[in-house]
Amino acid sequence: MNEHNFKKQLGQNFLIDFESIIEFVDAADIKEGDNVLEIGPGDGAVSDIILQRKAQLTAVEIDSELIPTLNERFAGFTNFKLINADILQLDLAELGLNKGFKLIGALPYNISKQIINLFLKTTIKPACMCFILQKEVASDYAFKGRFLNILANTYAGKISYIKTLPAHFFNPEPKVESAIIKFEQLGPRFDKPESLLKFVKIAFSAPRKILSRNLANAGFDKLEIESELKKMGLSEKSRAGELAFEHWTKLYQALKK
Repeated sequence: MNEHNFKKQLGQNFLIDFESIIEFVDAADIKEGDNVLEIGPGDGAVSDIILQRKAQLTAVEIDSELIPTLNERFAGFTNFKLINADILQLDLAELGLNKGFKLIGALPYNISKQIINLFLKTTIKPACMCFILQKEVASDYAFKGRFLNILANTYAGKISYIKTLPAHFFNPEPKVESAIIKFEQLGPRFDKPESLLKFVKIAFSAPRKILSRNLANAGFDKLEIESELKKMGLSEKSRAGELAFEHWTKLYQALKK
């Protein structure tokens, strides 16, 4: 792959650390007979391990220049299917994926949130999603106190930060560190997920300000907000980043009565 013309606009940074490649595939718990969708196989380093484990792999690669190389590399594998397409424009129903497929991919930093949002909300639910993301974004999904964590928890019962990957594990080296993150137990955890997220987004509109003030500015009763926070054992001066997913669902239900 030394001769490949890496395309910055496609966010091409290929993972080259073999131990991390194995850990990435292990994190997705890929084994024989699994149905796997890989986004952006790149040079095929991750694909190779998946195929060796005898999983059925469908790989979606947007860069047409990589297609001949990937087809040649995996010509001997009957469990390999390659599609030259943009995952955000693809009709997922046409991929023929079995229920409970596993999703894996090193996502371009500039569209990683769009891809995650797509698969969190799709009706064709993966059994798990395992991605390599920019470290900062992975942290926002995995750890309490960030809006993206609440978004992820609205559609996934478990989010795990697996491992930090230094820049020199990639070719070419990105300017930032990356991380492996895993989403499990996929499916809406609230009957009106978009309404809940709209409510939470209002609260995060000024994250350094007191939560009750942010919501009061949107028309909710400040005293009622403070009362509900106290019932949950929280300070009436709590900020949005101090609430866990369970707090948000209780507060939303109480204020929407």
